[in-house]
Amino acid sequence: MSLILAVTTAVVGLSFVLLPELSRPTVPLAVSVPSIRVDEPVVTRSIRQFRLGTGIVMLTGILACLIVARTAEESALIVGAVLIPLAVVLLDVVVLILARRPILRAKTEEGWYDGLRVGTATPLFASKRRFSRGAIAAFGVTVAILVVVTVVGIVRWPQLPDPIPTHFDANGNVDGWAAKSVWSVFGLHLILTATAVLMVVLGLLIPSRRQHPDGQADLGRAEARGRTGVVVATLAVCALLMALVDAGLSSAIWWAAETATVQAITASTVIASLAVCILPLVLAARMRREIATGEPGDTETPDDDAHWKLGGQVYLNRADPSVWVPKRVGIGYTVNVATPAGVAVTVVIGLVLVGCIVVGILAITGAIS
Repeated sequence: MSLILAVTTAVVGLSFVLLPELSRPTVPLAVSVPSIRVDEPVVTRSIRQFRLGTGIVMLTGILACLIVARTAEESALIVGAVLIPLAVVLLDVVVLILARRPILRAKTEEGWYDGLRVGTATPLFASKRRFSRGAIAAFGVTVAILVVVTVVGIVRWPQLPDPIPTHFDANGNVDGWAAKSVWSVFGLHLILTATAVLMVVLGLLIPSRRQHPDGQADLGRAEARGRTGVVVATLAVCALLMALVDAGLSSAIWWAAETATVQAITASTVIASLAVCILPLVLAARMRREIATGEPGDTETPDDDAHWKLGGQVYLNRADPSVWVPKRVGIGYTVNVATPAGVAVTVVIGLVLVGCIVVGILAITGAIS
């Protein structure tokens, strides 16, 4: 468990260290700059400081994991598995906010956008979007697995013991029981199903690709296509793995699996979780390498930093009707929280994630059964 906690923290921290390589070159540290300014000394210096700061945070998080691991209390490890990576994320956001300030100051004082031709980002509407066959297949298999697991659980209900095993220790032995009820039997399945369905819905709801000129129109189109492909592929794989984990863990509970089986399922779950964390980084890095570079000189993307809050993490633009917009930091999409639909999506995602984390911790620590 301690190794899992340390590796998870390392993956979270590394994802921040690599953010400059995964983000569009014209938004270093979530600051909009003209394509002819991406190699300015202040930009490269700020990126180096960001890497240094996030690297220190990552190493500190790993050290905290090792300290927490010295306790024999399983509940402490479980809480640490949530709080330490969360603390790493929050500290990395602070590092980002501090590291980007010199770029913002230089851009304003030197008038980097003065005299440049700018154009709005071009939305490529849903009619022009194409899902890969692999993504469609993954989404379809995910839904099929979730349906099958639900049916199997309903059929298995009369044969289930009362009480039913609800918790396994670190060695895969049953150490928690609960009276047979809808929650004790289907609680874990419902949590994992909700998470997987959320991923499927998000993958299908991304309605368009938004193209940023970024000084090179062709490069902008390629980046838009690649970005959407990475997001959909990641969501498809995440949803499929979540459904497989659901099938394995639910089966372990419903059939009171032996210790070796539980250990194998747990190990597979950990490997799948780490793969999900690493996958978008690999796909994004590959996409960036495949996009050809050239001399800038075309229309630049407007300086819209005023619409990005909290260090470029939150997009709020009442004049933009788009719900989904490309992220400033890293790769993927976020929502325009100035639109009603954007607010609704944010609330739903937040409730699902917080609910899964809280219920999962309470269930594992035995607070609910």
